[in-house]
Amino acid sequence: LRYLFEYLDSIGKDSAKIREGIKDIIVKTMCMVQPVLRHSYNSFNSNDIYGNRCFQILGFDIILDEHLKPWLLEVNHSPSFAVDTPLDKKIKK
Repeated sequence: LRYLFEYLDSIGKDSAKIREGIKDIIVKTMCMVQPVLRHSYNSFNSNDIYGNRCFQILGFDIILDEHLKPWLLEVNHSPSFAVDTPLDKKIKK
């Protein structure tokens, strides 16, 4: 993402506004799915009264439209960290 935001800044686009839009999408999505994540967590960790035994990594796929407005495509429950190609390695670094 750093390269994308640097590029957008270099062509005079407001990358801070785009970042804020992406953060807004993520926060609103997390508010919507929090009950589901809590239920899932409690199903597997019913004895954990403090809620601090594990964490969940989610992958957010977001696309920018022609006006650079971010849109949520999907949320991956178990995103891949595998590196299969040199491009994968560069992107996931």
